[in-house]
Amino acid sequence: MSCIAPEHLVELLERGGLDVAGADERRHLAECAQCTDAWSRIAFADDILRDAPAFQRQPGFARVFVGAAAAASILMAILIAIQPDPPQARPTQQAESKPDPMKLFLDGSQAESTAARLEILARGTDAVPALLEERARRQDEGHWQALNDLLFEIKSSAATDEGRKALVSLAEHRVNFKLNDAYVRSVLDLLARVAITNLAIDPQMRGACDIRPTHDTARRVLDVIATKLDLDYDYRFGVIWLTSPKRLWPVPKPIPPLTATEEKIAQAWVAALGADSLEERDRASLELRLLGRAVIPLIEAGARGEDTGRAARCRDLLDAFRRPVPLSNAWRAQALALADRPLAARLLAARVTLTLNEAFAGDCLGLLKRVADFEVVTDAAVQEILVESRLTLYVRDLPCSNALELITLPQGLDAKIENGKVVLYVRQDP
Repeated sequence: MSCIAPEHLVELLERGGLDVAGADERRHLAECAQCTDAWSRIAFADDILRDAPAFQRQPGFARVFVGAAAAASILMAILIAIQPDPPQARPTQQAESKPDPMKLFLDGSQAESTAARLEILARGTDAVPALLEERARRQDEGHWQALNDLLFEIKSSAATDEGRKALVSLAEHRVNFKLNDAYVRSVLDLLARVAITNLAIDPQMRGACDIRPTHDTARRVLDVIATKLDLDYDYRFGVIWLTSPKRLWPVPKPIPPLTATEEKIAQAWVAALGADSLEERDRASLELRLLGRAVIPLIEAGARGEDTGRAARCRDLLDAFRRPVPLSNAWRAQALALADRPLAARLLAARVTLTLNEAFAGDCLGLLKRVADFEVVTDAAVQEILVESRLTLYVRDLPCSNALELITLPQGLDAKIENGKVVLYVRQDP
């Protein structure tokens, strides 16, 4: 038996579902994955339509009618999506030569630059690697400053409230000094004292640089250091963390684009993010995650839409797709046993003030154990990493929970809480 036409599947639904289907049709649906998938999508959309009381004359009729219309649009989009893809038209030369927003931002007219800037901002932290590459090429003051300003805005927008406060502190406090061939660690120590914010440098980083006589913000000095030494910084683990850009902003692997069918389905799920039903919104979010990073352009368009609820949920999805490196230890997301909760409370409440220059990670962990009063479970692989790793920190009143993240996450480790102890393990990133 050949595949069942989508129109016939809809007809089956209207007549009563699989109960009225013929034996051959039921057998085919059980064996054909494509028809089974088409049936499940149409049935889901039908459930949405049935749940929407579009034609009940009652107060609020206009609002529920709009909800039903939205559900109907999902059904129509899915019906279109499961049709065979039409032959793809050859891209036109105009589509192939779409202007580069980075070039327009830096070299276009004022109107072009403003529009390109908004487009880059909408990409969020995904745009950072390209901005850093451009910063390394554009050494003239005007372009260099414009790129740093845009980078700072993207980081601030993506940061938590605490992170935004730390970044703003860099921009508000001024420094006045001259350093010749100074080690980065020495400069960070000065900046931490002036900007009154916690700073840390990746143990893998080395280098020295000159800082000419300056009376400028701590942020600008950090931008100069980052540019000269091919580094970058962001708020991570409760501190401003200076490290290699690849450690902060992993460049995503190339992603195959969505097929025409997948794009139609994804557009339907983006629309469903604005549904009234929580179940529908959760289902839409799950389906978009399953489609992978290729749906990001569609979600970005949804984030710029006029529906504030849908736009907010699109922004949440974008955050989930970005930053694959954990921003916190695994124990924070655990459903902790009652006996483990006091340890979690101590990690959050206990605080440390540290000035460390290439201190062994194992020694730092020992200090945390004494301050927050906890035991640690490790294996041979974790112990080897702790022995080899070193930390450079300039922090005041930092929660032990953040200090533990600085000891573990940059080194490829993670931490959970079990049986009243902190268990360290080698992280397996997807």
